[in-house]
Amino acid sequence: MLLLLAILPPLLYAIYMYRRDRWDKEPFSMILKSFFIGWLIVIPILVVDIALEKWIGFGASSVHKNSLMGSIVMAFGFAAFVEEGFKYLAFKRLIWNSKYFDEHYDGILYATLIALGFACLENIGYVLNGGVAAGWARAFTAVPGHGFDGIAMGYFFSIARFKTRFPTRYLLLAFLVPFLLHGVYDFLVIEASRDGQKEIVAAVLFGLFLIFMIWLLRSSLSRIRLTQAMDDSKRNT
Repeated sequence: MLLLLAILPPLLYAIYMYRRDRWDKEPFSMILKSFFIGWLIVIPILVVDIALEKWIGFGASSVHKNSLMGSIVMAFGFAAFVEEGFKYLAFKRLIWNSKYFDEHYDGILYATLIALGFACLENIGYVLNGGVAAGWARAFTAVPGHGFDGIAMGYFFSIARFKTRFPTRYLLLAFLVPFLLHGVYDFLVIEASRDGQKEIVAAVLFGLFLIFMIWLLRSSLSRIRLTQAMDDSKRNT
């Protein structure tokens, strides 16, 4: 049951994203490959995180885990920078030059599948350790959070691919925007649950987290609609 609770949410979100594809459905082989590559990048992410921890002496020097600076380092360094960096590299390697990346929505679909593949394997570890409560909590927070980051990344990849002017700017945004979104998400969670955190501060941070999640959902749906509108316009011209 725990394994099913860990795997099912990312799969359901992936199916939802696939069903939103209005026009040429992507080959099932590419769908599986994108999701599976999200699993695979867990390995280099773990290696880099371990190397970074040893390099900066995290928790044993001036940067302590149970501190504001520790929350920033954990959120934006260990989590956001490394994870979004490898998702970005996976998309560039697997999708960017693919002949199947021929519509605006394709960028969102493939980037989100990579993100959800990563979220799926990550979720298994958290749920098996944290139990049912962790599984339900992550089904509505961390898993869609990775999906929202993937939507942002894929949106800017699509703009970069199909826009004739300033593609480099949008390629940069394809990393920078999900990096910031991921970092803010993790910072709010880590700082709110930090040992010794004042209850009123934790409550405020939790409230900000809920507001942030609602904003992420709205902005993600907006980006989906924008890419679909661009594809519809292209079809009708």
